[in-house]
Amino acid sequence: IKFVSQDAFSNLKKLERLYLNGNEFISLFFNLEPLSQLRNFSMSDNKLSILPDDHFKGNKKLEWVWIKNNKIKFINPNLFDNLNELKYVDLNNNTCINSHYYTSDFASMKSKISSDC
Repeated sequence: IKFVSQDAFSNLKKLERLYLNGNEFISLFFNLEPLSQLRNFSMSDNKLSILPDDHFKGNKKLEWVWIKNNKIKFINPNLFDNLNELKYVDLNNNTCINSHYYTSDFASMKSKISSDC
């Protein structure tokens, strides 16, 4: 899969897990905001280079994020700020960042993103 329309997931309001691993996405053009129940999100093993600033703004219940094995070279350091339930972010094997983080490490993740991405 290389492209998903912007509103592809808009009617899936109860969706809790979205795994789009192992495709050829180069960008995240689709809207996750309607997925207010989303807890797990994975876009590992794609070709992403940029994560949009507000991609997770409507996903207040998000707990686990995997975006490993991509080509990320830009992430806004504040991307994960308002996700109070977030427990884990995996950014291993990307261009500007190569690590995973648990809740206790989010300050170091933000610092690393600020300096390297």
